[in-house]
Amino acid sequence: MIKKPLLWLLFLAGVFIGSLKLSGEIHPRLLYLSDAIKVGFLNASEGVIRHVRRHFDQVEEIKLLTKELHDKEKLQMTVMALDSELKRLLRFLASNLEVRYPDFKLVRTLSYAEIGDYHKVWLEHDLSLFPPEKIFGLIQNGFAAGIVTNHKGRAMGLLNGDERCSYSVYVGELKAPGIIKALGEGRIVADFIPSWLDVKEGDEVVTSGLDGIFFENIKVGRVTSIRQSQGYLVAEIRPYADSLHPRYFWLIDTLPQP
Repeated sequence: MIKKPLLWLLFLAGVFIGSLKLSGEIHPRLLYLSDAIKVGFLNASEGVIRHVRRHFDQVEEIKLLTKELHDKEKLQMTVMALDSELKRLLRFLASNLEVRYPDFKLVRTLSYAEIGDYHKVWLEHDLSLFPPEKIFGLIQNGFAAGIVTNHKGRAMGLLNGDERCSYSVYVGELKAPGIIKALGEGRIVADFIPSWLDVKEGDEVVTSGLDGIFFENIKVGRVTSIRQSQGYLVAEIRPYADSLHPRYFWLIDTLPQP
């Protein structure tokens, strides 16, 4: 009878000693696993933080580069305007002409003005302070892209190919005068070119600056074909500006000369 309690005591003592030994082996492993989980969590957290910071740094860098690009484009157009004005002044050096430089505004396209018409857009620019008859020029990537009309204070962009988009140009090295008009399906021509002037395929077309919409020598496109019409030459033009992707433009106010 005495042996059974003794055996139970020995058994319990063995279990206790074994549990102590086992816990001594498991506890460090549990601590190691816990540390590994903490390290993994911290690494993941730091990775997310670095990713978020990198994202915001990229956003700020993109904003800065976009502003620098816009400033560069504006400077390039100002240089173009100054070069055009310098050439004009050199031709009239003896005059006392007061120079007024064009004003440029970066404008964003809001939407198409009419569904299915890809050459008429609403622009984000307030024209309520300008007279209704005022017409502005539109420049895209350094090229003449169309005109802007004042529609009840709203800016409506009429791009190259629109039937109401018209401005004066020079064609070729001889600077043959012409008027930009729509030919249909987004195509444009320089119309009313004097028939006695030598105009040929491949000639470059630039703005003349004589209509008060653009200044002189903004590139429009190249002549692809020529035909006679009612005593004038009509030159079809492949425009440089991309009217199918009208996201941003430079609106130009040439400011009338005194």
